[in-house]
Amino acid sequence: MALRDLAEVYETDILVVGGGLAGSFAAIKARQNGVQRVALVDKSVPGKSGCSTFAAGVIAAHFPHQDSLQQWMEELCELGGYLNDQAWLEIVLTEVFGYVEEMAGWGVNFLRKADGDYERIVGRGGGPGRGLRNIMFHGPQLMEPVVKQLRLLGVTRYDRTMVTDLLVKDGRVLGVGGFNVLDGGYRIIKSRATILSAGGTYSKGSFVSHKNLSGDAHAMCVRAGVELMNFDFTSRNQSCTEFDTEGMNMFVALGGRFINARGEEFMPEYDPVLGNRTTKPVMAAATALEVKAGRGPIYMDMTHFTPDKVQKLRQVLPLASLILQRAGVMVGDRINRKLAWGPAGVGTVAFGGGARITTRCETSMPGLYAAGDSAARHGAGHNEMGAGALTWAIVSGARAGRCAAEDYSQFDLEDADVAFVEERREAVLKPLRRKTGVEPEQTILAIQEAVHPWNVLELRHEKRLQRALDRILEIKELHLPRLCAYDPHYLILAHEAESLAITMELILRAGLERKESRCNLREDYPEIDNINWLKWIILRPEGKSFAFRTMEIPEGPVKFKRVKRLHPLFTAAGLTEVGAR
Repeated sequence: MALRDLAEVYETDILVVGGGLAGSFAAIKARQNGVQRVALVDKSVPGKSGCSTFAAGVIAAHFPHQDSLQQWMEELCELGGYLNDQAWLEIVLTEVFGYVEEMAGWGVNFLRKADGDYERIVGRGGGPGRGLRNIMFHGPQLMEPVVKQLRLLGVTRYDRTMVTDLLVKDGRVLGVGGFNVLDGGYRIIKSRATILSAGGTYSKGSFVSHKNLSGDAHAMCVRAGVELMNFDFTSRNQSCTEFDTEGMNMFVALGGRFINARGEEFMPEYDPVLGNRTTKPVMAAATALEVKAGRGPIYMDMTHFTPDKVQKLRQVLPLASLILQRAGVMVGDRINRKLAWGPAGVGTVAFGGGARITTRCETSMPGLYAAGDSAARHGAGHNEMGAGALTWAIVSGARAGRCAAEDYSQFDLEDADVAFVEERREAVLKPLRRKTGVEPEQTILAIQEAVHPWNVLELRHEKRLQRALDRILEIKELHLPRLCAYDPHYLILAHEAESLAITMELILRAGLERKESRCNLREDYPEIDNINWLKWIILRPEGKSFAFRTMEIPEGPVKFKRVKRLHPLFTAAGLTEVGAR
């Protein structure tokens, strides 16, 4: 039996998996660096799904001609808990401005001042005396000029193809396998070099534009045996609990305030320096501590916005403004009531785990590169664990494409083992053949119920983490073998459910390993422990479990102190006895 008896078979020199900003930049840079055959595969259509399409109007961009590199690095290392790979951080900061200029040349509509210079605004992580600044663009327009570049450069596209597997032979990635989401046909795409940029996971939570983010790339890495890291931290975004919206970074940049049930603006108590512009880890932990203290629910208050600020919202966030207008919240040039605010997902987007990569975006497996949220956020710092989510996507995507272009010719196009492909094809399509079983939505809901409560992955404790892990393992054992799919659409959901179970297991296992409080709080280990835990946690799949090891944070120009102290958020909450053991 040949591969063509099992699947539609395509081939290319460089294959990019994922059509967001990171993947698009990877494909563009591979073509610009002379590779003739570059292909991009996406389970939807580039520019029509995923985080980048619905990005909320701001990019953290260091301007080499205006900003102090040392100041930005110091601030980002502070915000990142000093777990930053400073070599990566310097790369991100020094390269992003050039790519911003290139995007402006493509037609990305950045806001400008009267003199033509970029308009900049202080967002999360910034404040008086601090260097961090964001540039702004016109909301959903971001990806249109980028996707146009893909067309102009002749990048081949395999749209509406869900990739489920990395094809590995003799320890090298040879391409990918997956299925056509319209007709369920199995597909194989052979490549000399493969770039994984299929996003992270947000547990298919309620946050707008994140519902298709289930950790598909992470699950592929686990099945292939690729080394991963940074899953000991999670991102916890927040949003309106009444309806989907976006734009919290812009909301707080313009003066939005977090308010508790007593009407108190509480965030300055938890972060006296940044206040409401604090980073998402502090924001999420602070709101959890407020709820624990009985001062919930939480609100976002923009009722004090002046007409010029409302107009700025309309200009930068037209989609969010339309949502607020239709909900009766934005009326004319005023915001007329507070918004109920709460958790909207948990995972790795703009924050934590992914494939471990070098500064050339190489993974532990030859022939495989990773970028964006599919890669571990080595640039740990602002806006969670990178110098801004879009910033990281742009720079890591461009670097992955360029480096793959330098390397691809050393790899031959090879066929994967037929028996392996046949086995995976049967496993991938099996839910379509089941007449009865467990519906994917039921599995996804069960996973969310296990990990979404604020006292599991936000305010952590070993007992609660272990209880959630036990539940995830139970779901993997009882649900996954029985998933059924009525059509190819449901087949997508079935594989997203499996990816979600795998990534939540990674997050819970790694969370149990890190015995301190840093970007996420642990009630049983309440100290920031720079003596024992200035380390990355690296994991490698081994059979049905994982092997863990730690790696000391490399030295860099920003120095850190080897001290151990109670996390200041516990002190701010008045919980000085928390975690007594």
